[in-house]
Amino acid sequence: MVSIFVFIMPAIFALLLLIVTVAVYFFIYKRNINKALNDRDSVKRRMPPPYKVLIGAASVIIILTILFISVVRVNSGNNGGGLEDKYFAASYSFNVYQPDEMTGYLSAYSIEENVGYKKYVEDIGDVRVTYFMSEENYDVYHPGFIAYVEYVGTKDVLNYGYWGNFLTPDGTNICGRGAAGSDVEDYFVVVGSTSIECTFQLDMYYYDSEAKGEEIEDGAASSETIKLILDPTNEE
Repeated sequence: MVSIFVFIMPAIFALLLLIVTVAVYFFIYKRNINKALNDRDSVKRRMPPPYKVLIGAASVIIILTILFISVVRVNSGNNGGGLEDKYFAASYSFNVYQPDEMTGYLSAYSIEENVGYKKYVEDIGDVRVTYFMSEENYDVYHPGFIAYVEYVGTKDVLNYGYWGNFLTPDGTNICGRGAAGSDVEDYFVVVGSTSIECTFQLDMYYYDSEAKGEEIEDGAASSETIKLILDPTNEE
């Protein structure tokens, strides 16, 4: 998606350039008139009328502005990340909660069953993920997915960390974030949504000591990954 500043800044520049052009024209125009009145023997230089100058200057500026915006749009569509404009225009969100943080509207959701959602359970190594996928079309008031992540391994883990990424269907990264250091409880909950078909990848890390490295995976006693295929239109 091309930023609105791509359109605003050239427009401002074009307006300033038009003002400067008109100001310079009238300065020269006025100087020639004064020179002709003060020196009747001087050579008269016929200048184009003001309306022609305005039309010509405006036409050139409009053409240059259109060319500039076109070049920017092409560069944006061929950005280094390989993302199409539709992925920039879409919305993405996810939050991670401890069980006691599932309050307010979130208290209506349960690890057992949720109306309007299809339930799945996957055991991935040391982790069991119970997740619910919305069977309705995307809207901003209801999560697209709810995932309950339980550690079921045998290690004596103390803390957990996560890294969540939204990916295009071919695996190109769109956006993501992560954190580490929360205490391990019965489970943690990931609640998220997106307005476009994509994949949500969740990397889960469990630590058996307080010491961790600079990277989120450093010092992890256990780590697992799950990918959720998200289709906010729920088309078959």
